[in-house]
Amino acid sequence: MVIVDSKQKLEHLNKLIDEQDCLVEVIPSDYLNHPCANSISLIMVQVKEEIWVVSYNHPDLECFGEVEFSFLNKKYVVDSKNFYHYFDEPNVMDVNLIAYLSGLSLIEWRNHVTTTHEQMYRQYRDVKNCNHLVPLTKHLERVESLFEDVSRMLGQADFNKECYEWYNNGAIKTYSRLENSGIMTNGKYLEYFPETTNRPTKGLVYSEYNLYTSTGRPSNRYGGVNFAALKKDDGTRESFTSRYEKGSLVSYDYDAYHIRLIGEQIGYDFKNGSIHEELGKFYFDKKSLTKEEYNNSKKKSFQLLYGGIDKEYLGHEFFKKVDGFVKEMWKEYKKGVVKHPVSHFEIKNLENPNPQKVFNYWIQHTETTRNTEVLKGVLDYLADKKTKLIMYTYDSFLLDFDMNEGVKVLKGVQKVLEKGNYPTKVMVGKDYSEEVNITNKLTT
Repeated sequence: MVIVDSKQKLEHLNKLIDEQDCLVEVIPSDYLNHPCANSISLIMVQVKEEIWVVSYNHPDLECFGEVEFSFLNKKYVVDSKNFYHYFDEPNVMDVNLIAYLSGLSLIEWRNHVTTTHEQMYRQYRDVKNCNHLVPLTKHLERVESLFEDVSRMLGQADFNKECYEWYNNGAIKTYSRLENSGIMTNGKYLEYFPETTNRPTKGLVYSEYNLYTSTGRPSNRYGGVNFAALKKDDGTRESFTSRYEKGSLVSYDYDAYHIRLIGEQIGYDFKNGSIHEELGKFYFDKKSLTKEEYNNSKKKSFQLLYGGIDKEYLGHEFFKKVDGFVKEMWKEYKKGVVKHPVSHFEIKNLENPNPQKVFNYWIQHTETTRNTEVLKGVLDYLADKKTKLIMYTYDSFLLDFDMNEGVKVLKGVQKVLEKGNYPTKVMVGKDYSEEVNITNKLTT
């Protein structure tokens, strides 16, 4: 261990980092706060076999400046998505991504906390910047254990390099940017989420996208709140509002998203208009549908795509092609693996596999790959604007809209989202619970 207790030692560390790869752990000031609402207490850097301890705000050690990371050499971190909230650096290598793609257990920082950490986190749970109270030596003890775990895992890792590149150099950065927008809350937030540890900072709370799921489809929760499962009928959505005095929340919802994704893959071109109406006319053998039949059409399509296609529906060209596609995918899976053409994500080693399960995994990951591209496009479009993309949930995208920027911004976002014949329904409200359809207004 080397304690950086002078500018000379910091300069020496920066020189070492400039010459070779390193392993980095950022210790935040507050273990309960999201990185977007946090500061750095300590940074610990392992260069070869030696760990260097650098203080940014920890009271046990004076701060002598910041670590200067090399542009050329690799920085291995446990969670690069969180790391990007503190540093905008190239050549960051995500350790947990390597573990995920290797089929190994993820590295969890909580598995390495000392008894001192546990005691102080319990005793000072309501104290901000609690990590400043934990002795520097105990932080070092945790990080030493963490780095040993990382080294063991890397020694066992065997992963798809193409898929790693897609995640590490694209998806992770995109979701980090999305998290950084934050979500504005009102006084009802703590009323509906009294046990949350997502401490509001100037009204903003933050979500956290977990990319390392079985299907690769991100979940989204933080501080005890599942942002991907906010119900429309229990009042919780009233907690979220616009940060702007003259603002509103605007959501874009894709129409028949999975069906369109599948159609694009199998080369089936749906006619202009509602897909659910087109398929409903086939299901019910009618030229026009009642509202009930339309809703039943949506349910029927869901059942067929996720539960398997009955023979009686193979008379429709779309389902005939889907059936053939599923069978071919199953043949590939039985050979060992189905590799996604965009991300190179591998579907393999499923528990109790069958053709439909493999297909369902493929659908969800196809959704994720396109959404990741769309998210980047929207974030890039809004980069020089006040309006922010604040959340995405599978087939829905939520904006915090500054109305002073005008409807042209909404049309610009819509253009990015709808690229490739993926129409959206656009809803607006003062909070996330209000929904007024403005789709037609954006077409004029």
